Amino acid sequence: MKFINKDKKEGVSPPGFGVEQKAEVETKLQPFPEIKAKEFPKEKKSKAGDKPQAEQEGPSTTVPSAQAPSSTPPPLEPKSETMIKIENILEEGMAEAYKSMDPVIQYRFRTEGEQTARKIEQIIRGVKVKVKEVLNLIRRWLLIIPGVNKFFIEQETKIKADKIMALREK
Repeated sequence: MKFINKDKKEGVSPPGFGVEQKAEVETKLQPFPEIKAKEFPKEKKSKAGDKPQAEQEGPSTTVPSAQAPSSTPPPLEPKSETMIKIENILEEGMAEAYKSMDPVIQYRFRTEGEQTARKIEQIIRGVKVKVKEVLNLIRRWLLIIPGVNKFFIEQETKIKADKIMALREK
């Protein structure tokens, strides 16, 4: 195929026209430096038994095992009487639904429930109680339960919110 340039020269085609050019990319992988286990001194008690003596016996090849997270997080602060009552109100009638959940969802449901109870306690302790906010917190927590009818959630939300408001009146 002939190509006519602006200079009116025939027979000259632009570079790469009609010819596939494959760029060869040369990749060189550099080896990673070898990672060695840290050396930890082994502790041995002296004959007196007062202070351990650090003694190295070469590189340690044991790696500390990664422990799975515990099923219950450590409590941040001791629970007040009001907090315990709120948690009891929230967990009323939830035992069957809780048992039918997967362990992952159970953990999420439990932790979200504890956070919800903390937030509700803060709202109740305030001067002005926002019932709508309490309803939204409970509803959002109950929506974690998989496959539950929305009417059930609304009904449980209303019942639990009424009980919590009655608790505040006391």
